[in-house]
Amino acid sequence: MKSMTGYGQGVAQNEMYRVVVDIKSVNGRFLDITTKMPRQLLFAEEAVKKIISGNIARGTVDVFVNMASVGETSDTTAKINIELARQLFEGARLVGDAVGVESTIKPQDILRFSDVVTYEQRELDKD
Repeated sequence: MKSMTGYGQGVAQNEMYRVVVDIKSVNGRFLDITTKMPRQLLFAEEAVKKIISGNIARGTVDVFVNMASVGETSDTTAKINIELARQLFEGARLVGDAVGVESTIKPQDILRFSDVVTYEQRELDKD
């Protein structure tokens, strides 16, 4: 194809993910490809550009990739630092005893501290 002005959308889904790709292009003198995709898909950016440049000679091409989990799968896991939570809970009790006030701290209060709960993105299978 020599030049192109248009828009297209493709959807793919498996048991874990639904991926929606939107491609928008307008005529231009040179080939300029811009991609916007989730961080976990950045490894595929050069492959996407190579495929597009193999099929389009010129123009401005914008590629938007959106990915979402489907079903009961989750891309994020929560890790709880039990030792830190224990230390904070005990520290609150000690401070309460030191000033003569009973500590009313609850477990959910400890979970609000930034380092007690951390979130990790599940590694994506690049294949």
